[in-house]
Amino acid sequence: MKYLGPISLVIITISILTAGSTGSLPTIAQLSARALGAQTTRACTVCGSPAKPRNLYCPRCRKFIFRKPNHKARAAALMESWDPNHRRFRCWYTGIRLNEENPFSRRYLTFDHVVPGDDSRLVVCCRLINEMKSDLTWDEFFTLISAFDIYKKTGVFPKETVNLGHWSRTAKPLMQADTPLQAGKPFPPEKGASVAPCEICGQPSFPGSDYCPRHRRFLFGKYERTARLVAFKRAWSPEKDGFVCEYTGVLLDENDQNSPWYVSIDHRFPGKKGDLAVSARFVNSIKATLTAKQFATVMVALARMMDGEPFDESVITD
Repeated sequence: MKYLGPISLVIITISILTAGSTGSLPTIAQLSARALGAQTTRACTVCGSPAKPRNLYCPRCRKFIFRKPNHKARAAALMESWDPNHRRFRCWYTGIRLNEENPFSRRYLTFDHVVPGDDSRLVVCCRLINEMKSDLTWDEFFTLISAFDIYKKTGVFPKETVNLGHWSRTAKPLMQADTPLQAGKPFPPEKGASVAPCEICGQPSFPGSDYCPRHRRFLFGKYERTARLVAFKRAWSPEKDGFVCEYTGVLLDENDQNSPWYVSIDHRFPGKKGDLAVSARFVNSIKATLTAKQFATVMVALARMMDGEPFDESVITD
């Protein structure tokens, strides 16, 4: 027997009282049908499908809203992204159709803060774009896309045009600066000890080490040290006296670990050991779970979308 809630009992009571005045009492089946019918006539606030009894949303929409934080903002975001013609949710940024079933899909429906940290304004977007946008506003992400497009066309990344004001990631220190070596200061060599050149920059290395104190902290005690060495040697620029980001060509910061331009190690193929690249921290973040080739392809598709072309859905694969 179906459960009849408080609203249903009120409807049944009113029906009996009304029928009593006319002299004909309805049957139990008729009363139950009226009560259940009254509960299922409401349309979902988001998509217009029949809502669950005593609820504003249908089961399809309810799973993204019910008992979730900021449920009102979530409902507003879903309504904004709903495509009534195809009865699908679409990414607010790219317009692609979203996956509602597989949370591991790059097209899965997620909620993004338009302004990081501001819970009052959410939009619906695919998981990949949410991960790539990271700690940025849409305007900051838009500027970043344009900068990558300029770099692809001219070979010069316009760093001065990139605003990363909402970047707020805190890094763990590489080493505790308990000794001059860990602080990046040279040790006085032992008497009679030969000092070999650093394998990365050619400067005198610390006795007993293959690297100078400046670069040893990026390699000593780290995972995949051999692959790291290859990546750092490839990124080293003698002319700029520093490491250059493989994806932007910009000279990286070696001192401020909380800077978006700080030296970072990226896996060209996520999860695959042995193929590393030196990149800026924020590039490592927005690259998300993409390979280097996929990242370049998605950024080109986003740049074309900014120029008015439809976003190429085929570039977001699972």
